Amino acid sequence: MTEKTRMLTATADDPLIQALLTAWLQRPTGELAPLTVRRYRCAVLHFLSWYEEADGRALSLADLHPITLAGYRGALQEATATSTVNTHLSAVRTWCAWLHAQGYLPSNPAARLKLVGRQEPPAPRALQPAHVNALLRQAQHTCYPARNTAIVQMLIQTGMRISEYAALRWEDLVYSERRGQVRIRGGKGNKARVVPLNDSVRQALAEYVGPALEVVPTRKAVAAAWPRVTSLGRPLWTSERHQQLRELQNNKEPDGAGISTNHLGKSGRRSTCASTAAMASLATRTPVL
Repeated sequence: MTEKTRMLTATADDPLIQALLTAWLQRPTGELAPLTVRRYRCAVLHFLSWYEEADGRALSLADLHPITLAGYRGALQEATATSTVNTHLSAVRTWCAWLHAQGYLPSNPAARLKLVGRQEPPAPRALQPAHVNALLRQAQHTCYPARNTAIVQMLIQTGMRISEYAALRWEDLVYSERRGQVRIRGGKGNKARVVPLNDSVRQALAEYVGPALEVVPTRKAVAAAWPRVTSLGRPLWTSERHQQLRELQNNKEPDGAGISTNHLGKSGRRSTCASTAAMASLATRTPVL
């Protein structure tokens, strides 16, 4: 035990603990983001408040013991979610490690304080072929069948998010008879990426834009006229962009092939995209939907 530790153990009180907490949070390091610092401060203050309520007195450095910390973890598990428990435990562990490193504690009482494990959420389920076909059939019964079929095909075959497809412009698409791609300019984390367009998407786009280009709605004819799409003077998707998928979901088919919200969520669509790509790779061809 160092001289600093003996002195603080003998005279520690709540103001001292508060001073050490402030010194810890103000240390000149780049380890923690400002938001994390605020969360950790609230978490340690919650720990101090819990101890005072449970023991009837303010915590001292001598009270920082593995048994105390284990008791706090148990109290948190009874009242809060796992993620919140682990945030509080991480804060206490970091604080105790700093106190030990600075010589205020002879050992680190949180060295063996483990975070609470949690079960991984189940992997999102991909749409079955029957669900995909039911969704496409329902798109054909809407007010704008060509547009809505192109929207559904774009979402399912590329796995993009609704906000990403709603922001698409004609110049983001590269279209030819045998291949195509879409450039997503601002995806998750503000990251750009390029996604290929398979035969199903390109055919749906041909049927959607062919009449506007005054050509036969085939991939060959639309590819030849594609340089003119930017002169159409309209956005890629016209009106009610965010509502289309919801309408298609709610209009379940009479044969019971309804589609749940979990299937239509972004994870479900991206899983469907991955499953479709895997099956196409195994079959060495694009499946007909």
